[in-house]
Amino acid sequence: MVNRHNKGFTIIEVVLVLAIAGLVFLMVFIALPALQAAQRDTQRRADVAIIIAAVKNYTKNNHGKAPPDSGSGSNILSSDEYGNWVAVLPSQPLKRYLVDLDPGNVTKVVAVRNLIEKNRTSLRYRIDNNGVAYHDVVSVVVGSKCPDLSSDTIQFINTGHRTDIAVVRFMERGYWYCQEV
Repeated sequence: MVNRHNKGFTIIEVVLVLAIAGLVFLMVFIALPALQAAQRDTQRRADVAIIIAAVKNYTKNNHGKAPPDSGSGSNILSSDEYGNWVAVLPSQPLKRYLVDLDPGNVTKVVAVRNLIEKNRTSLRYRIDNNGVAYHDVVSVVVGSKCPDLSSDTIQFINTGHRTDIAVVRFMERGYWYCQEV
């Protein structure tokens, strides 16, 4: 009698290996967007550090004077009481000090809101404007310190001191980040 022994895999073994491989790929594709968002938020924090250095250099080179207010875009003004990220133009005087900032990466606009210059008592920001979060905009608020960041709306209070400067942005993973100069 001839003894036949088939070499190879059974259909159950093949299906089991494919199922395990599918689960591994599924776990990777679920975790990948969160990992990418964390990397972009890390870059945003690094950009805030670069902007703080630029503000310090501007102040040093301009006899202690803080950067001027960027102004508002006349065609995109917000009608509500909140500061509107998009309505603020990029700061041209500060722009030349931002040589280390990678343009077009995660920070596209650096805007200055000078509460002292504009004689404002406070400035409020909310997380989004009409449902769109602006993660690519950084605001430099002159005349204020970092506020309480625990809610979706933050309010900067005018301290009256030109040396009080806060740099704030909203992170992609859903929280505010603020550093004082």
